[in-house]
Amino acid sequence: MSQPQPEHLVPGRRLSALLVNYDSGPFALTCVRSLRRAWAEGGGEPADLEVVVVDNASPTDQGAFLASLQEEGAQILVERSNLGCAAGLQVAFEASRGGPDDFVLLLQPDVVLLPGSLGELLAHLETHPLVGAVAPRAYVDPGLCLHAPPPHLPDARSEALDLAARISPGLARLRMRRASRTALAHWRGSLPSAWDALPGACLLLPRSVVEGLDGLMDRRYPLYYEDADLCRRLAARGLGLEMLPRATVLHHVARSVGWGAQAQDAERRRRLSRAAYLERWSGRVARRGLAALEALVQHWPDGWRDRPPNRSTHLVPRSSPVELRLPVPGPWVVELATSPAFDRPFGLFAEGGTWKFPSSAWEWLFAGRWFLRAVHGTHGRVGGAWTFQKTSPARTEPVDLDSLPAPGDGESGTGSAARRAS
Repeated sequence: MSQPQPEHLVPGRRLSALLVNYDSGPFALTCVRSLRRAWAEGGGEPADLEVVVVDNASPTDQGAFLASLQEEGAQILVERSNLGCAAGLQVAFEASRGGPDDFVLLLQPDVVLLPGSLGELLAHLETHPLVGAVAPRAYVDPGLCLHAPPPHLPDARSEALDLAARISPGLARLRMRRASRTALAHWRGSLPSAWDALPGACLLLPRSVVEGLDGLMDRRYPLYYEDADLCRRLAARGLGLEMLPRATVLHHVARSVGWGAQAQDAERRRRLSRAAYLERWSGRVARRGLAALEALVQHWPDGWRDRPPNRSTHLVPRSSPVELRLPVPGPWVVELATSPAFDRPFGLFAEGGTWKFPSSAWEWLFAGRWFLRAVHGTHGRVGGAWTFQKTSPARTEPVDLDSLPAPGDGESGTGSAARRAS
């Protein structure tokens, strides 16, 4: 079967791509190179592609990477303090140029555009004037095995239910079943679909839409929640938000935030952003109820908080990919999460019998505690749950662009089990 060719880019239109770099120079460089390649393969003129990179006071020397980015044609803006993601993107947008018929692409530096993806996004916006933003399907690994979680629009009610699930295994099981159905529909999907939120890792908007907003990003969000805020503001203007499964990217997750000590500061910034988001989009009564529930959960006895909703098998610590014995027959969806409640899990497709975690995905997992469970792809029954400690470190260098799949390989990358699951 012949492979579909990349969509041609919208001729005569300018694209402004905006990135914020924070100690992620190698990934930012690969991201920009993948963008330039995607632009060229669709017949885009080099002069019509603008890349603006804001370095947000990276704690380590990024000079060599910023110089290479400049050689790739990027405009580099170096900040003396960490403005936060939202403010950094706003600075980048204000430095960009373009007219109302052009486009703006928001990118996190740990994203790699796969062949054909950019053309799909641009063509869809061009032919759907009531759509305010589009996003691609995201995978974690270059083998296209590990699906990123579906988008999620936070609010006080959903966060309250998440908190309540920490002290009620029954509620946790109910929410996990619903989340699994949503995730499976997302991972199986092949046609554009409307969502109430889109992930901010790779987000394309018409420039006329951005200029009609009160700023691209709200600077009050130092990290996280800025994309949810943007989606709410777009929806308030009656504009649709759509996910395009035929457009595919890699999103290696957390490489643009940091891990360890940097992650601790990221968590502090996340809490500030969450407070600002709830202040803007939730009523006072809802916020007070959420605060009371948070206090209750915090003082709940340790042994009765965060109990696994499903009985889990503890596997020995692993430095090599986990192998599982799955019930037969399949198909099965293996969900992967960092918490026993499986909040926004990643997903892989598998059949019954002996199943081994794909090595292309394994190397991108950070060391630490992980949780797995197998959910039947037809009736949703949980066939097993496991937890393990990954002892080997995660990969720290970006992918080789020359090794990435050709156009159309994203569909086969989910494997035959994925197709049978649909």
